Amino acid sequence: ADGFIILTIVSDLNWRAVARALGQPELGTDTRFVDVKARTLHWDEMHQLTCDWAASRTAEQTETEMLAAGVPAARYQTMASLLADEHLRDRGVFRTAADAAGTFTVTATPFRFDDVITPPDGASVPALGADTDAVLKEAGQPGLPGGAE
Repeated sequence: ADGFIILTIVSDLNWRAVARALGQPELGTDTRFVDVKARTLHWDEMHQLTCDWAASRTAEQTETEMLAAGVPAARYQTMASLLADEHLRDRGVFRTAADAAGTFTVTATPFRFDDVITPPDGASVPALGADTDAVLKEAGQPGLPGGAE
C-alpha cells in the first residue's frame, strides 16, 4: 500500500457497508462483528480483514471504494501532499513568512475576523525578543533592564 486510511466504523450500518465493500456482505451479520461490543472484542480480526482487502489497493482506491459504499473514510495526508493541495492554498490555509533564516510556509489561523488586521503574505516575523518591552509595558510591567536582548 502507498499510504494510510482511516475508516470510521461507528455504527452497525457503517460495518454492514464495510462488509459490502469488502465483497463479503455476510460479515455484516457475522456474530463476531454484528454490533459495537462484538467488533470491539474481535477488533484484531476485523482489522486484519480490512487490511487484507486494502493491501492490493492504493490508499486512493481504498478511500474511493469505501466512500462509494457509504463508509466514512479518508486518506491520511502527508505534509508534502497538504502543502501541494491547490484547494487548501486557494482557501488561504497556508501563508509565507520570513525571518533571518529565510522564507517558509506556515499555517494561517483557521478563522478570520473582519476587524483584525492580518499581516500580508510574506511578512517578516519579528526577531526573538523584539517585542518584549512593548508587551511588558502593555501588561503594566516595567521593561527589561537595558531593553530587550
